[in-house]
Amino acid sequence: MKDFFLNLPVGGDARPVTDYGISLSRQFSAHITAAAICFKRLVVGSPFDGAAAAMIAGALEEDRARAQETAAAFDAAATGASILWDTRIVNADPETASSWFAERARHSDLVICPQSDPAILGHGELLIETALFSSGRPVLVVPYIQKGPARIGRVTVCWNGSANAARAVHDALPLLKLAKDITVLSVTGESASDEAMRDAEIANHLARHNLQVDVKVLAAVGISPADAVLSHVADSGTDLIVMGAYGHSRLREFVLGGMTRDILRSMTVPTLFSH
Repeated sequence: MKDFFLNLPVGGDARPVTDYGISLSRQFSAHITAAAICFKRLVVGSPFDGAAAAMIAGALEEDRARAQETAAAFDAAATGASILWDTRIVNADPETASSWFAERARHSDLVICPQSDPAILGHGELLIETALFSSGRPVLVVPYIQKGPARIGRVTVCWNGSANAARAVHDALPLLKLAKDITVLSVTGESASDEAMRDAEIANHLARHNLQVDVKVLAAVGISPADAVLSHVADSGTDLIVMGAYGHSRLREFVLGGMTRDILRSMTVPTLFSH
């Protein structure tokens, strides 16, 4: 991994994703491009069009100023960390901005995005979904409660034998090689024997990459699969989750699968998704 692409949240706290992304780029000696996207606001027709347009124009100027401040803060942090970087400030409507984001992400090894803070209105989740469905690159989502730099001591790999899970494992290999403790986690849904055999195969595959892993089959009794995963993560002290992302595009809208959506909204540790 030598080229990272990072989304800087405008209007929210960019320090969690900034600190994480910069520290990860140092570990890999990677270049990082950080984008601060200022979304244009739409003016809805009304008898007060002139007043509404003036209000929107004023709000947009404030957004641009915040985007510049966010980019400048990233520049200062990157300068202090002595890494290779550049920043981009983009001013566009949500559809155009998300299309640009996906296209630019294709020229990177890893996309790093902040988790959407439910207390702040914005388009962060749109950019995550766009990157997942349209970039062809793995997306590492950093929780808005993240504190400090990237730590990859313990990793939980969510495994169900699917193509998306297999892609996630492959995409995460450079990160897995930094880990000291790797758990391949399956949430039961098939017979235990079938799952044990399937998990042993992925453990053998990782062993051929000189990675030692533990295999754990977890029964989700009375709780959702996402809650079962998050419970394991909390109990084990996991630093990073690796999992496939599920969903599809419908009428130009991105529709996430249930577990992917639940993890995105409730995650407490950085999570690498691949689709």
